[in-house]
Amino acid sequence: MIILLHQLLGESYGLLRGSSLLGPFLCPDGLLFSLLGIKCTINTLTMIEKKYFKTKDYCKVKFNLEVEAKKVEILGLNGEWKKGLAMTKKKDGSFSIDVNLPKDSQHEFKYLVDKKNWITDPASEATQNVFGTTNSVLSI
Repeated sequence: MIILLHQLLGESYGLLRGSSLLGPFLCPDGLLFSLLGIKCTINTLTMIEKKYFKTKDYCKVKFNLEVEAKKVEILGLNGEWKKGLAMTKKKDGSFSIDVNLPKDSQHEFKYLVDKKNWITDPASEATQNVFGTTNSVLSI
């Protein structure tokens, strides 16, 4: 039996009830759903700030992510998908990291939450990857 979830960011999502594919499921917009209760378990708010320097060949990029988690890493920047950059948890519970990235470059990335849940940046452009899911895209 297929359960259709609400219209969410312009797309409908379907999940199979009674299948062996028991959640969690990551939807293209970064929300995590589980068949056990079918509820959103991750609420995210993101912000990316870019600071350009006239005399430098890089841009300082600050990634901010508000999510309920113990640990968050960002992967894919400069093509590095094996070793994530650990984001710092702030007093308000959000996560942040500053990264220098080359000017005139483009980067695909994702956040890895608690070493198990991949989420994209809902405020960023997205592209489909070789695994059939989406990556966030950042242009500098």
